[in-house]
Amino acid sequence: FPKEPSVRYATVVGLSVRAATADEGYAAFNWLAQVAPAEWVQLFATDMFRVMRHKGQIGALATMVQKDEKLQKFLKEFQQLVGL
Repeated sequence: FPKEPSVRYATVVGLSVRAATADEGYAAFNWLAQVAPAEWVQLFATDMFRVMRHKGQIGALATMVQKDEKLQKFLKEFQQLVGL
């Protein structure tokens, strides 16, 4: 994952906007969760869910994420952080 903040931002936004399918979004989410600090993964997840909803892919993405224990753990921690 890049060190420079502007490159980090470009990476995160680029991954979320360019994901054409739930599979691509899931792959990007999984990769970021492994290599990026939590705040960047949170930014990605927020954008990715919006993009996938717009593309009609949110159900497929949600199914994949629900089957992934690591991403479930991340989302649970994120929800606790934001008080959901």
